[in-house]
Order: sequence, then C-alpha cells, then structure tokens
Amino acid sequence: MKKTMLLSFVFIFSLFVASCNNDDDDDSGGPSGGNENPQGNTDPTFTAFISGDITDTISFTVPDGIFKNHTIIGSYVGVVDLLTINVMELPTGYQLNLAGQRSSFGEGDYIGSQDGGGFGAYNDADQNRAFSGTSCTVTIESTELIQDVVQASYEANGSFTMTLEDMSNPPRVIEINGTFENIPLSVNE
Repeated sequence: MKKTMLLSFVFIFSLFVASCNNDDDDDSGGPSGGNENPQGNTDPTFTAFISGDITDTISFTVPDGIFKNHTIIGSYVGVVDLLTINVMELPTGYQLNLAGQRSSFGEGDYIGSQDGGGFGAYNDADQNRAFSGTSCTVTIESTELIQDVVQASYEANGSFTMTLEDMSNPPRVIEINGTFENIPLSVNE
C-alpha cells in the first residue's frame, strides 16, 4: 500500500513538473514563446484604392496585431446572414464599412443588399467626405480558425469592391477596391 501511494505521488509530481516546463526554444508563440505572433500568423494588412470623382489610397499593416493607429475587425452574424468588416484610422480619421450577405459563413462572395445589411459606407471627416454604398461584394478567399470557444474566431484573407455616392446634386461617385489579410473575424452562427 505504501509503495502504491509513493508511486502515485511520484507520478503526479512528475506530471506537475512536466506541465511547468519552460522550454525557451519553443517557437509556438504560446506562453513560453513570448509576445510574438504565433508561428504562421502574420500581421493584419489592408489596402484600398479609391477611384472616380476622388482618388486616394488607404494602406496599412498592424504590427504584431496591436491596433494603435488603425483598426480592422470583422464579424459574421448567422441569424441575419450578415458579414461586416470595419476599418478605422484612430483616433478619429476615416472609417470604411463593408457589408455583405450570404446564407452561411465560409469562403466565397458576400453580396451587399438594400433589404439586408446595406452596402457599407466611407466617411472621412478630415476630408469632408461622406459616401454611402450602392453596391458591395466582399470575397473571403481563405480563413484560419483561431479558436472555437463560445464564439468562433478566424483570421480571414480576401478582397472587396464597392461603389458609393455622396449627397451632392448630382452625386459624386467613387469605387473602392482592395484586399485584406489576416484580419480578425468573429463568427456567431
């Protein structure tokens, strides 16, 4: 009996020691890997080209996924079949909102709809710009599941195209085309 207790104690103690091991050459990006992005994870990037009655380019990378000057985040809500991606220059710069619908989350096209979530918008108070979408297509080209606890989180790569107009008479019309990589996207189906 004493031998069994001693062996049990040694076994449990060895499990404890093994779980506390700090492997400094672990590149997984987990707790022992430091604060860097996990292996295979790259920084979120976004690029948009604005053409038409105005021209501009928006392009940024979020180093180490820490939003300081820009933010980009997306979500898909299955109850209304709506994908939204929101891009902002912090603290109070431009805002670009993409919207599209599709019956389930996954790779493919999400099409803006007047009956659904709309078409998105582009606002830039510094430039006195306020445009509402008249069409929007967001294409998710690939996703990587990051975690699936309570609500799934993905990193998504894709592209988009949208047409917008302002309230001028006649309205100014612009088109925005762009790409995004490794953006955080939460999914609640």
